[in-house]
Amino acid sequence: AAQAKSWRPRRSWDGRDLAKIYPRTFGAINPQYLDRASKADQRAIARLDALVRAAQTRGVALFVANLEPQISINSVGRLRFDWGAYDRTMAPYMNGRAFPDGLPLVMLL
Repeated sequence: AAQAKSWRPRRSWDGRDLAKIYPRTFGAINPQYLDRASKADQRAIARLDALVRAAQTRGVALFVANLEPQISINSVGRLRFDWGAYDRTMAPYMNGRAFPDGLPLVMLL
């Protein structure tokens, strides 16, 4: 007989998980570089907001593990980190504007 897999609570999701669960929302974009200022990302941002809000109202801090700044390399090989899109995406969770109670997430990993 096949042995049942034990269920373990998730501590984080990464963009690949979100693309599998919500292929119409996250499948056609790169979820590592979500940007609230991008029209192409609006459906994904709305879905992420809903997930984070639902978790927060239940006392859970939900985070997407591989959301990161955009990284580019210039002509001489220097790395450039652009935190703008990351900051626009994450700021409402960190300052509390994303939540009805106005309280920010207790922790963000």
